[in-house]
Amino acid sequence: MIFQRASEGLSGYLIAVKLNEMNIPTKRSKRWHPLGVKRILTNRAYTGVQYYGETRPRNGKGRKRIITYRPLSECTRIEGFTPAIITQAQFGAVQERLAVRLAAAPCRARTRYLLTGFTRCCRCGAPIVGASL
Repeated sequence: MIFQRASEGLSGYLIAVKLNEMNIPTKRSKRWHPLGVKRILTNRAYTGVQYYGETRPRNGKGRKRIITYRPLSECTRIEGFTPAIITQAQFGAVQERLAVRLAAAPCRARTRYLLTGFTRCCRCGAPIVGASL
């Protein structure tokens, strides 16, 4: 159901709103969030195909872990790993729509903070970000 809505052009936000309006809970009986919807829409495991060895973790500075992605041609393809709930064509249509949206709206911070890009966490080295409430 969620993939059909996305292939029709509904955004992750609107899909989350509709699922919440229909009182359909997540697997943990919570309300839907747009990021959770996006994670489902970009997960190819729902097509019944899984790739082994796609990501490779390695150690960075301190405790930081860096994930590198390998081309799918170098990975082991596993058919039927999970039951397919959508077709490859539906998944491809959703990925095309997401790519068009991503290209049309580059990610920019809504608010500029004085120390943007200058501060990092002393434990893990990740950038510190600001949020407005």
